[in-house]
Amino acid sequence: MHAGFLRLAATMLVCGTVVSHSGRADAASQSPIDIRAEETIYDPTLPSLIFNYDVNTTLDLCNTGSPDLEATIKVNLLPGAGRVTVSGTTYELLQFHFHSEAEHLINGARGDMELHLVHQSAAGELLVVGQILHLGGTNANLAPIFSNLPQNPGEHFSVSSFNLAALLPSSLTTFRYDGSLTTAPYSEGVKWNMLTTAATLSQAQIDAFRLLFPDGDSREEQSLDGRVIRTDLQGFVPEPGTALLVLWGAIPLLITNRFRKTKATV
Repeated sequence: MHAGFLRLAATMLVCGTVVSHSGRADAASQSPIDIRAEETIYDPTLPSLIFNYDVNTTLDLCNTGSPDLEATIKVNLLPGAGRVTVSGTTYELLQFHFHSEAEHLINGARGDMELHLVHQSAAGELLVVGQILHLGGTNANLAPIFSNLPQNPGEHFSVSSFNLAALLPSSLTTFRYDGSLTTAPYSEGVKWNMLTTAATLSQAQIDAFRLLFPDGDSREEQSLDGRVIRTDLQGFVPEPGTALLVLWGAIPLLITNRFRKTKATV
């Protein structure tokens, strides 16, 4: 059996819920979080995410336990179907899955759903690439999945000729921080990379998922607890001194208004 499958099998339960890393839900570096501009550092030197995703592969869709709160539609992949390299370390794509509503917030705003692409290095380190999914146009790339969602717990459906690379947006800027799994056992040490570019799903696609998980399958926001969020998205973080410049620019207007009021009372 392929070593990747052995590694994967050792960390999976029903249809592949990752449980191998020990962890606590009350620890300090938990996910998901609210990614806020005032708590984020702009870092244009962040190492690039170099993706190598197949354009023609077979997927194994699995319903991990609808309508359980921690269940989802999980997509298992053939070994070698996808990988991402960052700072010289390569992480194999093990699986991807969905949450409704979105788990991460951006400046307090929550999306309709969220995609998690789960990768693992040879050393067992986890790296997750996430993407917010908003209500909008039909997602043609995800249509082969959302049109064939397995309806019953433990049920599988095979999708052939799937283009993994099409899941990635043209812009690969991200929000990065150290966090945890968002399902039990909430293990920490997960490298989170939330894509700054959201995708869309149609109402029909969202409804098809929510019909299976009517109570949702997303974890509540966790405290940042002093962690640092970094991004290479220019403009998300206010430039240093922006607030001071805004205040300085408002001073002449305040003086003018004060003068007008004084003149009117004379």
